[in-house]
Amino acid sequence: MVGEVAQSSPVFDLGTGSRFRKEIAPYRDMLMETGYFALGYHVRRQGELTPDLDADLQSLPFRTGSVGGAFAIEVFEHLPHPWKAAEELHRVLRPGGKALVTVPFQTGYHGVPGPDGYEDYFRYSESGLKSLLGMFKKVEVVPVGGKLYRLIHTPPFLFLRGPMMSRALVGAFNAIDARQPPSSPLRWLALVER
Repeated sequence: MVGEVAQSSPVFDLGTGSRFRKEIAPYRDMLMETGYFALGYHVRRQGELTPDLDADLQSLPFRTGSVGGAFAIEVFEHLPHPWKAAEELHRVLRPGGKALVTVPFQTGYHGVPGPDGYEDYFRYSESGLKSLLGMFKKVEVVPVGGKLYRLIHTPPFLFLRGPMMSRALVGAFNAIDARQPPSSPLRWLALVER
């Protein structure tokens, strides 16, 4: 059955705590139209926000070449064996399939202790991420959040975080940061194609 779902659903959210969480909430309607499948880990019941499946990204329960598109937003740093997850993502994507992976470069520890929690293992450099995803036909790595964006995440500017996180301001920070050398962004966004 999972293989059938994989073939009919074009977008898989891998490693999410709940459906339509994170940065994808604004795209909920579009994802529902095109097809959306959420794969969580240690899934907790949350009504309609409960992920569709509880599984490990390092051992995906989908048939080889059965997934057209996927994303893993801030997940790979929580995996003890991220290279296995990269191999699995490559295996399940069909030829021409695309995925978006985001990972932190500069951020504090953010694991959640306990039996239903998760650890925090890795941070990634641009070259490390390219190496991790090197089996893909195409890998494009983009820095997200440079010097100005990072500034709002440090004291004494931390108290401004709420007002400063509007889409317009984040976009402005990223536009300014795009003109700066991207040597130390907050995170990396990788677009891959099989």
